[in-house]
Formats: sequence, C-alpha cells, structure tokens
Amino acid sequence: MPEQVRLKVGGIPHTQFAVYAEFARNIPGFQPMTERDIALFLPKPQELPPATFGTDEMGLLYAELAAKMEAFLNSTMNISTLQLQASKIHALLNALMVTRRIRDNESALNLLTRVVEGLIEGLVNIPEHIEQMKLYRDIHLRILNMLQNTFGAGVTERAITKCIFDVREEVRYNVEAIKWLITSHFINVPQFDLLLREAMDNGNNYMAVTFAMTLMERLLDGRTSATLETEMTGTFEMLGRLPQNRHRYPEATTHQIDMMDAGPFGGADRYLAGATKYMHSGMQHVRVSAKYIDILVLSFFSQL
Repeated sequence: MPEQVRLKVGGIPHTQFAVYAEFARNIPGFQPMTERDIALFLPKPQELPPATFGTDEMGLLYAELAAKMEAFLNSTMNISTLQLQASKIHALLNALMVTRRIRDNESALNLLTRVVEGLIEGLVNIPEHIEQMKLYRDIHLRILNMLQNTFGAGVTERAITKCIFDVREEVRYNVEAIKWLITSHFINVPQFDLLLREAMDNGNNYMAVTFAMTLMERLLDGRTSATLETEMTGTFEMLGRLPQNRHRYPEATTHQIDMMDAGPFGGADRYLAGATKYMHSGMQHVRVSAKYIDILVLSFFSQL
C-alpha cells in the first residue's frame, strides 16, 4: 500500500493538523467546540424525584403497606432466623414500588407472584418471633386484598391458584400458607382441587399426597366433613383410594392414611361403595363451577 494512504498508529501529525487549523480560521463553524461551548448545549443533570404515593385512597394504601414493610425490615435487621423473610419483604417492597409507578398488568402480575412466593416460602412457625411473622403474613394478605379489589375477585383468585402450582415443588406444599389463602378466599377452590388432584398423580406423588391429607385435616376446623367434601371433590376421591394401596407408602405416610381412614374422613368402604355418588357429586361440582370451565381447560392445555 502506498505510504501516502497507509494507516498509521497514533495521533494526527503536526503537518496534517495545520490543514484543520487553516480551515478553522477561514470557514465559520468549522472550528471544534470547546468544553465551555459543549456545556451550553448539554442538558443540566437532574436528580430523579423521590418516590411518592400521592394523597388519593390508593396512594395512601400503598404508603401504608410500604411503611409496614419498612417496619418489618427494621425489626428483623439483626435477627438471623428471619433473614429469608426479610429478603422476601425487600423484594416485595421493590415490586410494590414498580406497580405503583407503572400501573400495568405485567407489574401487577409480578407483584402477585412475589406475594404468593413470599407466603409459600416464608410463612413458617417461628415461636420466638410470633409478632414479626404475624406482620409478615398480614402484609402479604393485604396486598392480595388490594389486587383483588383492583382486578376483581375471579381473575385474582385464578391467577393466585395457578401461581401456587408454578412454585417449585420442594417448597410448594406449605399447609399453613395454603390454609390462609383458602380461608381468606384468595383461591379458586374448584381450580385448586383439580390441580391438587392432578399433582397427586394417582397417589404416586408422596409429597402432594401428604400435603393433601394434612390440608384436609386442617381445613376441617370450622367445617363439616360434608361441606369440605363438596368443595374438594376430586381431592377427597383421590384420598379415598389411598387405604387400598397403603403398602406403597412410607411408614409415616401409612400411619397418616390409617388415621385419616379412621377419622372424620370415614372408612375405605365408603369410597369403594360410593362410585356412583362421586360421579353425581362431580356432575354437581361442574354445574356449580360452569363459569370456570373455559379457564380450567385453557390452564390445563397450557401446561402440556
């Protein structure tokens, strides 16, 4: 390559720079701008305004929730046993701020997901910190109530129910958290019944089976067996088959099955002799829940 056009490493030689200087003297506007000139055209830096919640009803609710979260974080700062809960509340506070600022469906769904995960993974019994755990639970339930009032009960309940079964299985089956969600009317019970029955995999999923038995026993508080059976038809039917195959399960699960069989759930003969009854009950269940059928079918096929 000729020397004249060959690329060279380094800055512009003094002989070439003289050409630029000559142009700058004779052509208006050609001269490079100084730092002072550039500063005149650059926008002045401005700090982002602090997050505010406004003075409307929703703004006050957001502010109250944020204050409760900050109080929880301050009270758990030096408590090692509550660091999981503190991290969940911190993530939840960030999601709440985003939802308040953006106010779209995506941010609301992210907030709902954070709430469900926080309850399922973090709501545990810690006797020495009862007050903090009560505050932790109430924060999550208040946010779900806010979302329910904003988007409607039906939509919110279905989203919460689906979100539960999207949580990884090793932490999904938190009886205390699910009981609170059901008794607080944040779960679509027919949809939950269908998904739980499916998760039990004909009794082959020991974790789901143990969870279902424990949950049914806990839900009997304040309910009659007949009422609970009507609400959870599919789960009751699956649990009714367990005594026939108790030899397949670990000793601890077998003991629980025997206690269930001898308790308020009734005996195994009741389920063996009641196939027609369950068919009728299932048909009644479908009629009562007809408005949810399209949602359930779409949810089922979306997971295939």
